[in-house]
Amino acid sequence: MDREKWMEEVLHQIRFTPDRKKIRQELSEHMEDRMEEMTGEAAEADTEARLLEAMGDPTELGIQLNRQHKPWLGWLWMGSWTILLITVLLTAGILIFGWMDQQAEKSLTGNTSLDLEKTYASLSEYYDPKYNQSGDILYHWEPDWTVTIADTDITFRNIAYDRYDGRLVVILTSRGACSMTSSILEIHCSEAEATMAEHHTGVDEDGNRVGVHLITYENFPQDTETAEFRYDKFGDAFAFTIDLTTGEVIS
Repeated sequence: MDREKWMEEVLHQIRFTPDRKKIRQELSEHMEDRMEEMTGEAAEADTEARLLEAMGDPTELGIQLNRQHKPWLGWLWMGSWTILLITVLLTAGILIFGWMDQQAEKSLTGNTSLDLEKTYASLSEYYDPKYNQSGDILYHWEPDWTVTIADTDITFRNIAYDRYDGRLVVILTSRGACSMTSSILEIHCSEAEATMAEHHTGVDEDGNRVGVHLITYENFPQDTETAEFRYDKFGDAFAFTIDLTTGEVIS
């Protein structure tokens, strides 16, 4: 029997297979040390034979090592770590998917808390001559005209002209079933199309969907006296006209 066959016979007795690699390494190191001690005392072939004889019967040695390594403890240890790993992965997966669902829901419904009036006041302050005394705001009206679109009340809260940028600015608030972020830009004004919109959406303290929306109409003529706002999409339509010199809603 050569050294490799002797080693295989020892390892064959080890029932907890993950330990076999470590045992092989330990036995190989021990055999190398013994081999060095025997080198020079006899021929090389005779030295290996004496080495294997000194190491003992491989079957008996394997049985003793198997008892020391207690295979049931090894399997219990491995099983415990496997269960722990699965538990950690499942928990992480649940947390990650839960977070992703929450983010998706917020993205679709805007379910973040929003103080409607506070947000409106903050957004409209720049276009109110009481606060902006630069002289850039030519006029500032608060028509408070409301129309219902897709079960959502849209209120025209603020209409102002910023002559520094040459644009008409409209601030609306929404309350109802729809966030309206995609439809706001479809509100046309006196043949002009909305060129930019800023949206703040969420839910109020009563759980209602609300939003504050700022629309700009660039290159809007400064001397325009009336502005007609129109909307016609998905079966919902409205039109109203405001006198830009007085702020009065005409129709």
